[in-house]
Amino acid sequence: TGGATQVLAANSFNTASITDGTTGVLTVTIGTDFNSANYTVVAMATVTTASTSLILSARTKAAGSVILDCDDNAGAVADPTVGFNWAMFGTSV
Repeated sequence: TGGATQVLAANSFNTASITDGTTGVLTVTIGTDFNSANYTVVAMATVTTASTSLILSARTKAAGSVILDCDDNAGAVADPTVGFNWAMFGTSV
């Protein structure tokens, strides 16, 4: 990521677009909006080495998008070596 590489969804499942803003930050735009920002996001970063620990969290949620932040165990922004995975659960419009 880091804003330099293209981010592609292997399966979109209601993902309209993914924007790679900067290192460790993705904005996911939802195809059919939720009825509010009160939905659940389950997310993880995939890495190639067992010694690497990354934390992926939803920084900001809106009915039609979510910003995902990826940090290493020291709190510094980081990109996963393989990719991001997420699922969202809630009521759509």
